[in-house]
This record gives sequence, C-alpha cells and structure tokens, in this order.
Amino acid sequence: MKLFLRQQVPFIVMYVLLTVLLIGMVWLDGYRKTVLLMYGVLLSAFILLFFLGFVYMTQRNLYQTLSRDRKKDVYEEIDNDASPLSQSINELLQGQYQRYFNDLKQLKNARDEHTRFINQWVHQMKTPLAVIELMMQDEELDKDSLIEETDRMKEGLNLALTMARIESFQQDFVIERVNLKSLANRAVADHKRNFIRNYVYPKIVIDEDITVETDEKWLSFILYQLISNAIKYSAMSEKTIEISAAQEFGKTQLKITDHGIGIAKSDLPRVFQAFFTGDQGREHHEATGMGLYLVQQIAQELTHSVEIESEVGAGTTVSVIF
Repeated sequence: MKLFLRQQVPFIVMYVLLTVLLIGMVWLDGYRKTVLLMYGVLLSAFILLFFLGFVYMTQRNLYQTLSRDRKKDVYEEIDNDASPLSQSINELLQGQYQRYFNDLKQLKNARDEHTRFINQWVHQMKTPLAVIELMMQDEELDKDSLIEETDRMKEGLNLALTMARIESFQQDFVIERVNLKSLANRAVADHKRNFIRNYVYPKIVIDEDITVETDEKWLSFILYQLISNAIKYSAMSEKTIEISAAQEFGKTQLKITDHGIGIAKSDLPRVFQAFFTGDQGREHHEATGMGLYLVQQIAQELTHSVEIESEVGAGTTVSVIF
C-alpha cells in the first residue's frame, strides 16, 4: 500500500492544484455559492478515491510483490495479476529471463567446449613430449625427428592460443587490404619442413594483383590450418597441394586443393562441427576435430564463407569466399 501511495503522490498533487485553480477561477468570476462548490470538490474527491481504489485492487498483487523484502515466485504472482501494467511487466520479465537463460546456456556450452578441448589438447601434447623423452635416452639424437615433434607441439600451441583468442575476437581484428599471393607464400614458407617431411609439394596459382578486405592475422590462421590439413591427409602421396584464387561475379575465392584420401560423403555435413573427426580421425589419431571448426568460426566473424568439396580417394578442395 505504501509503495502504491508513493507512486500516486504526483497524481494527487496535480489533482489538488487543478481543483484549487478551478475553484479560484469560479470564485473570481463572481460565483459565491460555497455549499455547491464544496459539493463539487467532495464529489470529485470521491471519484478520485474510487479510481485509486480500483487501480490498487487490480494491481494489488504487483505492489505486494514489489514491497516484500524477499521476493519469491515473482513471475507466478505477477502473472496472476490481470491488470495491463502487471501483464506488461510480466512480459518484460519473462523476456529478460529468457535472454538470461539463453546467455547462461551459451556460456555453459562455451565453457564445456573449452574444457573438452583443453583436456583433449593436453592429452595430445603428451605424445610429442613422450617421443622427445625417448629420443633423449638414445646416444644419438635424431635432429629431424626432434624438429618434427617440436613442430607438432608448436601447431598444437597455436591451435590452443587461437581457441582462447577467438572469444575476444571483436577486440582483436583490423580490416585492411591483403594480397592473397603474398599471404599464400608466407603460409607455404611456414609449412616448408612439413611439405618436405610428408613428400607433398605446394603449387601457388594466384595473380599478383588479387587482394581482399580482411584481417591478415586471422586469415593467415585460416590458410595455415587448411594447408596443414591438406598436408596431413595427403602425406607420402608425392602429389601437389594447389593454392589458387580467382575473381568472378564480384566475389573472390581462395581454394586449397589436395589429392589425398578425401572425406567420406556422410562426414561432409559435419566437418565444421567442434571435435568431429570422422573416418579421418580414426586413421589419424592426432586429429582434434577443432581445425575446421575454428576456420569456420573465424570466417563467419570476418563475414567470409567456407565451402568444402571432397571425394574419397581423390582429394579435397576447401574454398574461402570473400
């Protein structure tokens, strides 16, 4: 009741001021019948009290709920109040609660995904560490094998760092003109030892003047990851991995094509899902299922799109469309 009265104070003050003003105007105009004026004032006051009482009764549940020190079952109590104000507040609260619930669910999914990735990543990092420890026990240390294992660790660390940074993507990107051929040359240079070790050969078919508007650092990760996958799944084939780009119909396509083992048709719709490895993952135990997932997430943030075509035994083509 106190909360209701406090809310009506401006309305009551306005009523008193208007009543005094009206009586003053009538009095100054020469009308001096006091009894009739008092009757009018009392009648209007009665109507005001009746109106305030009606409003309070229709919104009683709302005011009682808001006046409590400890609010329990707020949604249910307000929902039982049939007044338009209570229903509007109820709709607002329900909408806010749904947004809160969705945000909480999204944060929980992100936390679970991050925890699962870290657990899997730590498990996979144990393998190169164990291999390095075994090599150190030998009298003659195989330098090439040591470099191979450190490259695996470096790639794993890069993946984990990207996974952590993507959550704050909006604060960590700059859009600029990027030359695709220069970017491809740097990505191939980063994979130089990987190409040699796996007996596959890069082939860059990109015109010097093809540029796109993107973030160079994030696009570098996309290209690095796609080349890494291409090498992994065409290892020892002694075939080429082609990195090409073309412009048509106002769009630019960057393609990475390998001639490796390919992807099963049934796996193609799921390759961009987190932790999905499919048939390839069963053959290559170091697959995390996060590479293509991160590629698609980053591409979406940059408003690019990623498409994939593959045939088992013939190879795979991944296209980044600007």
